[in-house]
Amino acid sequence: MLQEGCWQEADEITFHAMIKIVGRDYYRYFRSTDITNFPRNHLLIIDKLWREYSRNLFGFSVQKEIYSTLGSSLNYQYDVWEKFSETVGWRVNEIPLSYENLRFNLKAPKGHLPNGERIGSEIVGFLGII
Repeated sequence: MLQEGCWQEADEITFHAMIKIVGRDYYRYFRSTDITNFPRNHLLIIDKLWREYSRNLFGFSVQKEIYSTLGSSLNYQYDVWEKFSETVGWRVNEIPLSYENLRFNLKAPKGHLPNGERIGSEIVGFLGII
């Protein structure tokens, strides 16, 4: 899906693959132990594919760079999370966008995908792995 530029489908597949990797096929969220034990090599492969096909616009390492520049040590901090969400376009005027209102194209803000709102603020934990 990434190669074909089907960004929404790729985002959904990414989420489901990550859930499957941690063995939570029937759940829609990650526990902190899932993040801690997530295989780094799997995350690096997912990140590489996102970066490659988006010409470095999307990916976890892109998001990590953005999050880090907002003054955080990659620990979840509410105020940094809010700024990050605004920067990557998951929130507009302090209002979170619904999944359907995200921009699944290359005109989206840098770091917009994969979508952490789908994963939740747990994405910060994944950024610490990458």
